Amino acid sequence: MLTKQLNVELPEMDARRIKKDAVGLGVTLNEYALRAFQSFLSKNKEQRQCHFSKRKIMGRKISTK
Repeated sequence: MLTKQLNVELPEMDARRIKKDAVGLGVTLNEYALRAFQSFLSKNKEQRQCHFSKRKIMGRKISTK
């Protein structure tokens, strides 16, 4: 299986909560993130878009290649 590394910036408090939850579940951060992304992508575009309509997230444009 080919893999791709994604580096993301998270607010410190959210990162701590995520790490604590992953440890509590006994899974790696990689597995935790994979399941979270898969869960988010399983929703239709409109359901995903509503999470971003409240605020603009600044960052560079990315390629899907």
